[in-house]
Amino acid sequence: MMMQISEKGLDLIRKYEGLRLVTYVCPGGKRTIGSLKSSTLLKKLNAADRAGAAHELFMRNRAKGKVLDGLTERRKSERELFLA
Repeated sequence: MMMQISEKGLDLIRKYEGLRLVTYVCPGGKRTIGSLKSSTLLKKLNAADRAGAAHELFMRNRAKGKVLDGLTERRKSERELFLA
């Protein structure tokens, strides 16, 4: 079953980066969206491991190896929304 993004989820995306549903390179130099194809996050989602997937969100808070405070805050918001 494919998960659907709620309007609240879309609002969160718009708040942080605008709505882009195609792969692009973020300011930190990382490919986004498309990079999920082989990720642990996607594997946990597909295995219905919601807690594990929520934890994996925090693994995606770096750019060029450095933790970004703003991205960490974003991941916290995403985690809350995801687990709600």
